[in-house]
Amino acid sequence: MEGDPREACGVFAVYAPGKPVAHLTYLGIYALQHRGQESAGIAASDGEHMTVVKDMGLVSNVFDDRTLAALDGNLAIGHTRYSTTGSSMWKNAQPVFRDVEHTQFALAHNGNLVNTAELARDAGVLPGAMSSDTEAMSEWISRTIGEHGATPPAHSRRRCARCCHASRAPSPWW
Repeated sequence: MEGDPREACGVFAVYAPGKPVAHLTYLGIYALQHRGQESAGIAASDGEHMTVVKDMGLVSNVFDDRTLAALDGNLAIGHTRYSTTGSSMWKNAQPVFRDVEHTQFALAHNGNLVNTAELARDAGVLPGAMSSDTEAMSEWISRTIGEHGATPPAHSRRRCARCCHASRAPSPWW
């Protein structure tokens, strides 16, 4: 029914040097669990290295003290998934991680892209090879980093901003 509340993933991020960012992110996505219960994930970074833990299931089933201890760093992003595109499988759990040209990034996305096929094509991906719009966006960002480095030219930033605007998601940090 139009106008009824609809949930579509939960995304939480924190930057807190010297604080337990993995635990803070865990609490954040636990509070957002009502927005998605298919999978949960956290990516944490110290600015040099990134570690990602994600799996199918509820936040409390995916994470425990041992897995949170492995997520060291000053910043983290977490995600709980409710699939709106792509099927409910581990491959589509987020955050999505990429390591390109000595640049690591993790992407957590909430929404539906209207130009997934175009992004996948521009990233050089064969038709039908992408399982979600987040994967297409990650591949496009990876290709842009590969071609232009971690600070892409203005036309690429505008294109990604359009991509994120179309998905009603905030623009990437760069």
